[in-house]
Amino acid sequence: MQAQTLPLGNATITSVTDGAAPFPLMTLTTMYPSVPRADWAPFQQRYPDCFDGEEHVRWAYQSYLVRSQGKTILVDTGIGERPNPFIPGVGGVLLKHLGDVGCAPEDVDIVLFTHLHIDHVGWNLTLDGKPTFPNARYVMHRDEWESFHRPEVLADPLNGHIPVFVTPLAELGVLDLLEGDANFTQEVKAICTPGHTEGHMSVVVSSGGEQALIAGDVIGHPHDVTEPDWLRHGAFEHDPLVANRTRRALLDRIEAESMTVAAGHMPEPGFGRVVRIEGRRWWQPL
Repeated sequence: MQAQTLPLGNATITSVTDGAAPFPLMTLTTMYPSVPRADWAPFQQRYPDCFDGEEHVRWAYQSYLVRSQGKTILVDTGIGERPNPFIPGVGGVLLKHLGDVGCAPEDVDIVLFTHLHIDHVGWNLTLDGKPTFPNARYVMHRDEWESFHRPEVLADPLNGHIPVFVTPLAELGVLDLLEGDANFTQEVKAICTPGHTEGHMSVVVSSGGEQALIAGDVIGHPHDVTEPDWLRHGAFEHDPLVANRTRRALLDRIEAESMTVAAGHMPEPGFGRVVRIEGRRWWQPL
């Protein structure tokens, strides 16, 4: 699928994918151990493209390119080009798709991370260890940097990507750490949405009376909209209770302010709305 652009007043958000594939390492039951298997049926019927068979989810891995007031901001950098043992068979196409929409690596002013899981940081550096986006500042919340650099976190095999893709950003002098919400232009604001990780952030783009939210992994699958209190396995969520509280609050804001949502793990391009059907919230792709 070709990249798609969402216009918002004078700003734009473009979906740029790094691939899509089933997630084979955990079943629905192991990912959500407290959720009865039968409760997945409505979602499998309504969103078949988001599942692989009866037991696994299918995820896309999208980044979003925001153009606003002369700034080019890349939100997350995908899987990357190196083989990934946790997400096999995905990656290697983000730079191509950026090129397809007229964005060279040198054109990116800011790389903004929603969080530091392996599928959001893969294109940070070239194979020889230089910044892939040589003119950009790489930006994340300070809590995110510090939490992923605790010795016990670095010792977890799931976080083996941090010394490869993330830690060198400081050594290369391209890293900026945020203390809280932050404006990048008058139209683009990063907001704190913790829980999935300690320093998780989402991005609000507002221009010309229109608004959209780049959700990161606060909304990672259609069921998150309808069932925001389902508890994810700890391997996926730093603090499931905080994550669910954040998710509910964000869904309230999305609905109250009629925001469009860019959700990077939804099928391409990941743009959608939160709608009410018979009193319940549902994900509705654009």
